Amino acid sequence: MFDASVYSQPWPLHQFDSLDSTNRHAADLTRSNSCGPCWIQANEQTAGKGRLGRVWQSTTGNLFATALFEYRGPMSQAPLVCFAAGLAVTDAF
Repeated sequence: MFDASVYSQPWPLHQFDSLDSTNRHAADLTRSNSCGPCWIQANEQTAGKGRLGRVWQSTTGNLFATALFEYRGPMSQAPLVCFAAGLAVTDAF
C-alpha cells in the first residue's frame, strides 16, 4: 500500500494569490481525474474550511496549503494521515 517513490521527488506546486479554498481546488482536480501528487498553495483563502466543515480563519500571511496524493490505505485510517503530517511538520522545526 505504501509507495515511497511518491515522496522521493518534489511535487508540482499550484500557487495562487487568492483562492476560495485549497481543499476545494484539490477536490476539483480529483473530479478531473488528477490525483496528484501535488501541492496547492494560496496566499489568501476567501472560503476556507477546516475539518468537519468548520470555519477556517484565513488571514493573509499564514500558510494555506493542501497536499493532493492518492491514498491507498483503508478509509478508516485516512484521517490519521493528517495528524501524522502535522507531527512531521512540527518535528521538522
